[in-house]
Amino acid sequence: MIAVATRDAPGQDTLTPADEHDLAFRGLLVFLDPPKAGARDALGRLAELGITVKVLTGDNPAVAAKLCADLGLPAARVLTGADVEAADDARLAELIDQTTIFARISPQHKARIVRVQRRSGLDVAFLGDGVNDAIALHAADVGISVDSATDVAKDAADVLLLEQNLAIPQTLVIFAIRTRRVPFFRSHPSLPLLPAALGVVSVGALLPATPIPAARLVTLRSPG
Repeated sequence: MIAVATRDAPGQDTLTPADEHDLAFRGLLVFLDPPKAGARDALGRLAELGITVKVLTGDNPAVAAKLCADLGLPAARVLTGADVEAADDARLAELIDQTTIFARISPQHKARIVRVQRRSGLDVAFLGDGVNDAIALHAADVGISVDSATDVAKDAADVLLLEQNLAIPQTLVIFAIRTRRVPFFRSHPSLPLLPAALGVVSVGALLPATPIPAARLVTLRSPG
C-alpha cells in the first residue's frame, strides 16, 4: 500500500526530499498479488502425501500470515529474522517444528533453516524463483525452481518446473527425493524402482492408444 500526496512546484526541474512538505493527501494505491488458483488444492495434496510445507519469505509477517490463511495453511505463530538470529541451531530446530511461517528473513536465514532441518534427518526440498533464494536452493536436498525464475535461481536448482504449478509429476518426485546427491540424477535408482517407474509411464502413455476398455473407463484419450 502506497500513500499518494502532491503539491504544486512551479519552476522546479528537480525534486529532493527537502521538497516533501505542505503536501495534500490524494489517496492510497493498493497492490494485490493473489495466490495461484490451484495453490490451495496443491498444498492439500502435499499434506495428503505427508509433505510438510514451510513458508520462508522476506515479506511482511502480516502479509505472509494472511496469504497462508487464505491457502489453508496453519499459521498460529509467525517468526521473523530476529527470532532466527536469536536462536542457536538446537532451538531453531524446535522453532521449525512449531512454525509454518518465517517472514522478514534474509537469504542467509533461509539457507540456515534448510540446513538445520536437514540435520534433523528429514529430506528437504526448497522451492524458490528469486536471486535471494539461490543459497537455500543449494543448501536443500532438492532445489526446485520454475522456468520463469531468475537465471541465478534456475542455475542453483536441481529441478526446473516448466509451469508455475506445485503439482510436480509424481514420477519425477520419486527420483528427486530418494537421494541426497546433488544434482539428483548422479545417484542411480535401484533396479526394482527403475523398471517399475518406466513401466508405469509406458502403460500410461500407451493405454489411450489401445482398444482396451480400461482406457475408456478412466476417460483417457490419445493426444491430438
